[in-house]
Amino acid sequence: MALTIRGLRTRSLRVPMRRPLVTSRGNITHAPLVLVDLETDQGASGRTYLFAYQDVGARALRQLLAAILEMVRGDAVAPVAVARKLEARFTLMGREGLAAIAMAGVDLVLWDALARAAGLPLARLLGGEAPVVPPPTTMLGALYRYVHTADPAHFQPMNANFGLLEPLELPVKDKQKKRELLVERALRDMDAFAALVLTPRPPLRYAERGSEGVRS
Repeated sequence: MALTIRGLRTRSLRVPMRRPLVTSRGNITHAPLVLVDLETDQGASGRTYLFAYQDVGARALRQLLAAILEMVRGDAVAPVAVARKLEARFTLMGREGLAAIAMAGVDLVLWDALARAAGLPLARLLGGEAPVVPPPTTMLGALYRYVHTADPAHFQPMNANFGLLEPLELPVKDKQKKRELLVERALRDMDAFAALVLTPRPPLRYAERGSEGVRS
């Protein structure tokens, strides 16, 4: 089903930041966000949000997005074609700063609308696969597991250490022997993992045709 752009709704929010962003110009304690909702004639929608850095940036982004809507209203929900159109329209003004953020926001809501209409996660629509992660018996896999399972409220940066690795099946009291066994197992499991992920696969190409994503 081809989708056409009907409208863009925007809202501003000031979200308190748990950890202020420290810059040379001062601390940013609130995140000025612009929420963007795409409306299509067919009822499908797309959503995203933009970080505006300052409140004045949020106001400017909303005005830019309103102007962009008048440029693309009635166009097909075709991210590549819309991006080319906006790049041409913003040539004289410049395609950096707030203009770049606004164009990125439009690109995001267009892709999100296509994914929602297809009933797929955007990553899958673009040809992506489930993440391939080394086993937690290896240091890479153990670090990945720590980052993705740690409690966000009490997260602490962590360097690689033996304590992150999956425990041995049988406990070993001797510390040096234990480390040697952990290393041997990690090398063995990493070799098996590498053999799996490095197996040649047929290329997956993604092509956009109009407003429909097609894999070929």
